[in-house]
Amino acid sequence: MVDVEHPLSEITADQEAVVDLICSKIRRLFKAEGCAIMAVEERKVEVLASEGEVGPYRKGTRLSREEVPLEPVVSALKTVKIDDLKSEEALSKYEWPEGVKSLLLAPVLVGKDAMGVVALFSKKEGAFEDHDVLILESLCQQVAVVLRRVQVFREMERIATTDSLTGLRNFRYFRRRLEEEVDRAERYGVTFSVVLVDIDGLGRFNEEHGFVAGDLLIREVGEILRSNTRRVDVVARYGGGRFALLLPETDRNGALAAAKKLVSKVGEATFMNAKGERVATSTVRAGVATYPMDGRTPDDLLRRAGEALDEAKRRGGNCVATPPGAPS
Repeated sequence: MVDVEHPLSEITADQEAVVDLICSKIRRLFKAEGCAIMAVEERKVEVLASEGEVGPYRKGTRLSREEVPLEPVVSALKTVKIDDLKSEEALSKYEWPEGVKSLLLAPVLVGKDAMGVVALFSKKEGAFEDHDVLILESLCQQVAVVLRRVQVFREMERIATTDSLTGLRNFRYFRRRLEEEVDRAERYGVTFSVVLVDIDGLGRFNEEHGFVAGDLLIREVGEILRSNTRRVDVVARYGGGRFALLLPETDRNGALAAAKKLVSKVGEATFMNAKGERVATSTVRAGVATYPMDGRTPDDLLRRAGEALDEAKRRGGNCVATPPGAPS
């Protein structure tokens, strides 16, 4: 039996390390070539932990539910044992670890719902016995406790790093990611850019249309920024009508092009007025700073991006600027 009592009793922020430990112990208990513990969402499956030969089911991988053969396990809430993978024609379309012949897939249940799946892979035919099914199902009850705690911790982390008005990341999260990006750039010699975006005349907009419409403006501008940036980019609300963007592996020219696109998209949009009519307009200005020419620390980059934003304001807004003295 896997001893999970000790890690379960230590409820720390690093619950995912507990999942890693359990995954390792389950693989060794069943003498399998590979083990993966997956969290099942409405449309996606995320591999929370993996060890050994797991093929596409590596830790951190996110797959659509159509890409993984888990529906019989998730829908029927039953463990699936495959003794000879070659004989299962319905499973041949899926990608598996190289050389795998036997599978054991067990649901991680919370009530009547499957919140996850534990998968064991073996290169031997008939590697798993009927009693292995019972043992794994028993272990999955303990895995469910840990996965639930992972979910709770992630939700707490999401709330702590999310801006309540816009649903974007908050500046606390942005600052942490900026520090990480500086470290990565120093280590690998890559560049990246910071873009600050400010809504022009937000005070006047509030006076004319009211603070409710002003909040809607901030929210909708945030959505325009989010929907017109890459998935790898970080879009956060800095505060008030200001936003901060982190563009990994983006040089000055790339950042200027991205910022100009965002300024244009906001300028083309219409927003709600005090009467709830979508007829109001607004613009934004943006300031760009790029590592390492504008700074090598988070503070320097934010300061230089702020100076660029001030320059854009001096030009009348609705434009993009670089720091004074930098090429634009």
